[in-house]
Amino acid sequence: MTRRSEMLGQEVTRNDIARVAARSVQNIGMIINNAKGTDQKLGTKAHAAVADYLKVSSEWLLTGEGPMEPRPSVNAPTELTPSAVEIAVLFDMIPLSDKIRRAQAFNAATTAIMQVLQSADAKK
Repeated sequence: MTRRSEMLGQEVTRNDIARVAARSVQNIGMIINNAKGTDQKLGTKAHAAVADYLKVSSEWLLTGEGPMEPRPSVNAPTELTPSAVEIAVLFDMIPLSDKIRRAQAFNAATTAIMQVLQSADAKK
């Protein structure tokens, strides 16, 4: 908690953890001090809430192993459609220099469209 307090720039107390976990301060103290060994744990929901609050990996909080920082969440589909896979394969086949030229052309086209829209808006 001390280390995370330093990283977050605000003190993280047992009271904070107890509030997030919906547990008593005494219960949190027993867990932190391992008073009852592995018999004293948070439930899954409370554990996830505390890990999120502390901005640490849930696994690290539970075991102390692995990276402390949580993995960044990605808003990506978990499964690609066959069409998406085909498009990705085709994209990978395009030489890098051509990808750069296409990106530059796309940027130029987008800029031109923006200029036309801004000009039309200014005439209103």
